[in-house]
Amino acid sequence: MTPKIEALFNDALIAAAARTPRGPTPTHADFHVHRDNPFCGDEVSIDLVLGEDGRIATATVRARGCLLVEAAATVLAEAAPGLHPCDIAEAARHLRAMLKKNTPPPGAPWATLEMFSAISSTPSRHSCALLPFEAVEKALGGPLVQSSLCKK
Repeated sequence: MTPKIEALFNDALIAAAARTPRGPTPTHADFHVHRDNPFCGDEVSIDLVLGEDGRIATATVRARGCLLVEAAATVLAEAAPGLHPCDIAEAARHLRAMLKKNTPPPGAPWATLEMFSAISSTPSRHSCALLPFEAVEKALGGPLVQSSLCKK
């Protein structure tokens, strides 16, 4: 690895990628989305089970690809329980702004997104970190929005 590439992969990213969930697909999910990046081969599948209050009870995330997509999938899976699905779309907007416009990282529960600030100067890697979040955004554009789960 070149020093420039090595600098992109900080200890927090490496640790998060090491925790990437590798579990099976749940037997029941309120919604499922799969998304891939055909240019680099990254893939992510997300299953969310919602509680009666519409908040995420469990988030099962499976990622395959580079360290960045795996770390982002871990952040999403760890932060999502207890949140509304629309909160993930909001996190995607924060991450996108942080990467493209160097805005400060969001606060809790998404403060760990700060680890991705190392790639802000490498636009070709932004899609890797955004893939899990954009997958949820895609799902929110479908049945969840139509069922009025998103109030925004």
